[in-house]
Amino acid sequence: MFRRASRLFNKDLTSELRTRYMINAQGMFIIVTISVIMFGNWSGNNQRVFWCGLWWW
Repeated sequence: MFRRASRLFNKDLTSELRTRYMINAQGMFIIVTISVIMFGNWSGNNQRVFWCGLWWW
């Protein structure tokens, strides 16, 4: 069972890396998420709020 899951994971990873859309989309998501959290916490230097927002707690 683990072998089949591993093969499926490798196939999906190869397919995603071949198209490169996933990498660009994930990068943009990370940039937008961090930007929204930073602008939302613009008034102070509270790192706890930043990390809680980053982990969506």
